[in-house]
Amino acid sequence: MPVVDILLPKMGESVAEATILKWLKKSGETIQKDETLVEIGTDKVESDLPSEFDGQIVEILAPEGSNIEVGAVIARMEVPESALQHITAPENNSQQTQVATVSNAGSSQETSKNQGKEVYKNAPVFLSPVVQKIAVEKNISLEEISQIRGTGANNRISKKDLLAFVESKQTKAQPTSAFLPQKRNLPITDSDHVEQLSRMRQIIADRMLESVNTIPHVTTFAEVDITGLKQWRTTHKKALLEQHGVNVTYTHIMMHAVVQSLQGFPKLNAWLNGRDEFIQKQAVALGFATALPDGNLIVPNIKNAQSLKLIDLALAVNATAEQARAGKIPADAIQHTTFTVSNTGKFGSLMGTPLISVPQVAVLALGEIHRKPLVYMDGDTEQFGPRDAIMLSISYDHRVIDCAYAASFLKDLKQRLEAYHSA
Repeated sequence: MPVVDILLPKMGESVAEATILKWLKKSGETIQKDETLVEIGTDKVESDLPSEFDGQIVEILAPEGSNIEVGAVIARMEVPESALQHITAPENNSQQTQVATVSNAGSSQETSKNQGKEVYKNAPVFLSPVVQKIAVEKNISLEEISQIRGTGANNRISKKDLLAFVESKQTKAQPTSAFLPQKRNLPITDSDHVEQLSRMRQIIADRMLESVNTIPHVTTFAEVDITGLKQWRTTHKKALLEQHGVNVTYTHIMMHAVVQSLQGFPKLNAWLNGRDEFIQKQAVALGFATALPDGNLIVPNIKNAQSLKLIDLALAVNATAEQARAGKIPADAIQHTTFTVSNTGKFGSLMGTPLISVPQVAVLALGEIHRKPLVYMDGDTEQFGPRDAIMLSISYDHRVIDCAYAASFLKDLKQRLEAYHSA
């Protein structure tokens, strides 16, 4: 029977590796299509990976507890001949266990490597046998091949191009020593509690280092009088709950206003790819920071948020947050976020200076709603008295976003939120 190599699929945006948590099948055991093969975890989510075929596990290559790069071979399994016609190149967003290479049972390791090149027939450009061989040896996925800019004739990828990509990949995976935290000889007593950071927390730390070390952050603030918005919600929340079954929160209302404001400021709904490619996205994949029961943080997103009404957005946010807290969020829900909102005020913070998640170019923090004396307009008359206010903070990548642009966005958002008294 033919033997296929099972690859570790891409589980989320900016996820370069994952941890093998638990194998549910052992070498020699049979497995049915869609039956869970292995449980894996990343810095964002834990997921079950199902088998694409009926078959038998031949070999498990990634032991439990190991950290494996995306695209690496984690197991091999025998499958029926009929399954071969369904084997395709890995898809970017697939949470299915990915299959890359095909060999014959009992063939030599060298033969298996050579046949492993078959997947590169679907590459966007021609790859020479030498380049294919290196790609197989270095576990370069088809998705990664598509990211390489060839310098050869007709944009062909040369051996030099591929090796340069491999080197840059290794450099990204290993931060320079100047930014690596160094262990020190610190005094520890019997009363101290010492624990090792979880793999998830270590990866989160790496992401934060990448953010502060590669993005020149600037943060701009705006104070918003939401007294009218608060009155609007008090008036309508019962009817909205009865009609739609959702408790519309201040966060829902503000997220909806953010999406509306982004339509006039498309540079904020974007990615910076490397140093020279700025990608403005028409569709808004609105990310929102969600605290998990174990104290970690995940940022799922709502795709095409610009097409959703307030009620629809509130329902989508609640459902996605519940999936995240239960550890059952699909991989697609944490991929390709274009703009993020973080509600730091939920924990009593007056304001925040949030960090941007690469490759995004901006993130908005919502402060705590608080009562304070403010000057406000009552028609044409200036008044002074107690009002409900909130601080908004937008951090942006100064390489592509200027202060005036970010401030104008905040001004537009402020006007939308303060207009709720007449809505």
